[in-house]
Amino acid sequence: MDKHVGSLGIENVSKSQVSGMAAELDEQVEALRTRPLWNQHFPRRRGPSAESP
Repeated sequence: MDKHVGSLGIENVSKSQVSGMAAELDEQVEALRTRPLWNQHFPRRRGPSAESP
């Protein structure tokens, strides 16, 4: 874990800090996974279709 946080510029991190960060990320991921998509705009792909030669 130290190698990973070191790549973010953090020198020392405790197990409880890692646990707290993981809990925060879990909440954010859950919010992203469960967000409603019915009102989202997804633009259509432009250009030739994938089936065109």
